[in-house]
Amino acid sequence: MLKTDNLDFLLDKSTGDIDISGGTLNFARGLQGVAQLARIRVNMIRGEWFADTSYGLPLLANRFVTTREAILGQKFDKQKVTKAYYDMLITTPAVTDVLLLECSFDSKLRKVKIKWQLRTVFGDTIVEELVK
Repeated sequence: MLKTDNLDFLLDKSTGDIDISGGTLNFARGLQGVAQLARIRVNMIRGEWFADTSYGLPLLANRFVTTREAILGQKFDKQKVTKAYYDMLITTPAVTDVLLLECSFDSKLRKVKIKWQLRTVFGDTIVEELVK
């Protein structure tokens, strides 16, 4: 994999829409591309992709995820949540290590917060955060 290889269409981080700034279709490459692939992976819910219903996080119980496997909808299990996110992040193409992975639960807001940073073949990503 080269820094110049197109990994995906470039997405706007705030909206998730494909970036067509300047009237052209832009691509995610190198470190930026790997970071985008990781964000996509941790947002994919198991069962939502028709081509491979076994792919994605076991976020919610559904016909592809047992209640026991599900991350949400039951008592917060930090070890289970951490393992699920680690597995998705470390298997992202070009990721060589997970430098930071913090998982916490806000019981008042009833939200899971995930913070991570990755080492890739192109360098280290910035610290990213996701609240579900």
